[in-house]
Amino acid sequence: MNEQIKYYFIVNKWAGAHHSAQTWEQLHQLLVQNAVNFERVVTKYPQHATQLAQEFADLHPQGWVIVAIGGDGTLLEVLNGVRHSKNTVPIGYVPAGSGNDFARAVGIASDPSTALQQLIQTTAPITLDIGAYQNQANQLTQYFTNNIGIGFDARVVYEANQGQKVKLSKWHLESMAYVSALLKTLMRQKGFPLTIDIDGERHEFANAFVVSLTNIKYFGGGGRHCTSR
Repeated sequence: MNEQIKYYFIVNKWAGAHHSAQTWEQLHQLLVQNAVNFERVVTKYPQHATQLAQEFADLHPQGWVIVAIGGDGTLLEVLNGVRHSKNTVPIGYVPAGSGNDFARAVGIASDPSTALQQLIQTTAPITLDIGAYQNQANQLTQYFTNNIGIGFDARVVYEANQGQKVKLSKWHLESMAYVSALLKTLMRQKGFPLTIDIDGERHEFANAFVVSLTNIKYFGGGGRHCTSR
C-alpha cells in the first residue's frame, strides 16, 4: 500500500438489501489492521453519494481516492459526483450490493474484504471506459459505468428495486429479485415507438421493446447480454 494515499469511503448502508452496513464493519477492522489512512461518510438519501463525492473532490484535488461501498447504483452516483467536480480524483469500488455487475465485469473480487485488499494494494490508477448521455429536458450530462436503457430492461430494474431485494434478503436471495421483476415485466410491458440516430443515419422502430446501451458485458445481477455488429 502507498502510505501517502488516503481513502474517502462513501457507504450506502441500504445497498445489498441493507447488508452494506454490516459489510462496512468488517472492512473497518481491516482498514485499522492495515493502518490505512481513511475517512468515512454514510449516505442519507438517494443521490446523496453524488453530492458527497463532488463536494469532497472539489476540496481535495490530490492524494485521495474516493471509494464507493454499495452496489452498482452507489458507484454510479459517486462517478457522477466526481465527473462533475472541478478536479480529477481517482475512484475506487468495493462491491456490497445485490447485482455487482461492474465488479464482475472488470475483475474486482465479489467478496468485499478481498476487494478492499485489491484496492489498498493498488499503487496506481487504471483508466476504464465510461458512457455519457445528455438529458434533453435539462441539458445535463450524466455518466454511467454499466448501461442505460429504456423499455423492458429499465422496467425490470425499477421493479426489482421496489422492495423485492429486502424481502428476499432474509434468505440471501437478493439476486432473485431480478427474476421476479423480469416475469412481472413480461406480463405488463408494452412496445413503444423509437427513433435512433447513429452516425448520421436514422433508424425508426414502430414497436420497440428493449433498448439498452451497454458498457460492460453483464447486467441485471449477472446476466450476460449479447452483442451484434
